[in-house]
Amino acid sequence: TLYRRFPPTRDGQVLGLILIVGLAVRLVLLAGTASTPLQIADERHYAEIAHNLVSGHGFSLFGRLTSMRPPLLPFLIAGVWRVTGSESYVAVRAVQIGIGMLVVLLTWLLAIRLFNRPTAVVATTIVTLYPSFLFASVLLLTELPFTLLLLAMVWCCDRLTQPKAPVALAVGAGLTLGLAALTRSVLWPFFPLLAAWIFFAVPATRSKKAACSALCLVGYLTLGRRWIEAGLERRAKAALLDDADTWRRLWRHGGVTLVAGPPAGQTRCTAPKESWLKFVDGLPPPDKGSGR
Repeated sequence: TLYRRFPPTRDGQVLGLILIVGLAVRLVLLAGTASTPLQIADERHYAEIAHNLVSGHGFSLFGRLTSMRPPLLPFLIAGVWRVTGSESYVAVRAVQIGIGMLVVLLTWLLAIRLFNRPTAVVATTIVTLYPSFLFASVLLLTELPFTLLLLAMVWCCDRLTQPKAPVALAVGAGLTLGLAALTRSVLWPFFPLLAAWIFFAVPATRSKKAACSALCLVGYLTLGRRWIEAGLERRAKAALLDDADTWRRLWRHGGVTLVAGPPAGQTRCTAPKESWLKFVDGLPPPDKGSGR
């Protein structure tokens, strides 16, 4: 029945109708939330980080540099505010609506490629009118950017399985995965699985399979390496400096080196054989009984 109702020549018309309906519903929601303040703690965190980025205070929250929140959405919000010249929530919500419509479009392209037209019509209609996606369009949250990037990664991977697919698609898969991981950190451990899938699924010689996996890694690390390093550094420092007991336990385990002074006359101290007390002027030895 769906095949008769939506023949191939009408694909564009059907998709256009779905997009128009979805956009109209989202614009109604945008108009209804024009004066609505941020409702969720996550939204307020992202907005505060974006405000600090625009104000020149770096990626900070509660007055200090942070890696508690993934960076892509705050940078997106800050970019919108720089372009519009004002910290408008309506402008960010309008961009979220555009992202939501791209999610609908990619859903159609993937469904019609991997399944058939009836499936594409049903899947795209569900995504267009799914309540969570509708309300995510007017919230400063990561759901829509994350979904868009995840679908873009799947699209690149699907194209890679085609004969004579350009290896640039492997870079695209790595880039979109890296951006998705910068949106929600749950995807950080996914890369080894993606690289393995590319190696075994791409219909090519072993050398091309390896090249595709390597290029995917390049794309992934191009975006994610610095954030991973910064996050690990901040978390390590926070753990080390949390309290004196934590510091002493870590020092006993080893793997910590303290360095002070200019390169020509540095003072170095390596755990666990040396004492970190040499860095503290006039500090008496710790009292074993008090833990101080």
